[in-house]
Amino acid sequence: MPLPELVGKVSESFKVDAEDLYRGKRKREVSRARALVSYLAVHKMGYRFSEVGEVLKVHPVNVARSLDKGEEVYKCHPEACASFV
Repeated sequence: MPLPELVGKVSESFKVDAEDLYRGKRKREVSRARALVSYLAVHKMGYRFSEVGEVLKVHPVNVARSLDKGEEVYKCHPEACASFV
C-alpha cells in the first residue's frame, strides 16, 4: 500500500484531517495518528525512515522517535489497525 493511502486510512480512523499529519500539527490525536503511520510503515510494511519522513514531511530521526508511541497505539487497537496493512 502506498504511504499516502495509509495516511488517508489512519487519518480517517482517527477523525483528523490528513493534511494535519503532513503539517506537523502537535494536537494529541494528530500526533498519535502520525506515530501510528510511522510504526505501521516501518515495522509492518518495510518502509525506510527516510521514505516515511519524506511523505510526512518530518526528519527521519523524528520518524524513529515516534515508533514507540506508534507501537503503543497499535497495541491498544490491534483489531482496528489490522485493516491498515
